[in-house]
Amino acid sequence: MDIPPKMFQSFVKEQQLLTMLKVEIPKHLQTADWARMPKPGDRLNGLTRSTLLEIVQDPASGVRSAVIRKPGRTRGIRLIFLPSLFAYFERLAGVESDG
Repeated sequence: MDIPPKMFQSFVKEQQLLTMLKVEIPKHLQTADWARMPKPGDRLNGLTRSTLLEIVQDPASGVRSAVIRKPGRTRGIRLIFLPSLFAYFERLAGVESDG
């Protein structure tokens, strides 16, 4: 059975659009300093995604984050700088023990 070339090309393009690439980050670029925001329902250091977002968006917290986006995209991957999150925990623990 012969498939017309235009129909075959259309099918191939559709399949390419539906295929998602899984990109592996090279080991030498992975560090323990940055962690990806947890998926909805998961936790990072006992904190939910929404709690982490609240902390990051509060300028007084000092918790640093970065968003990796492709050009022209609105969504991306948010990373949390763990040393700043741990420093935030230490400040909270200091305030609680003082007061």
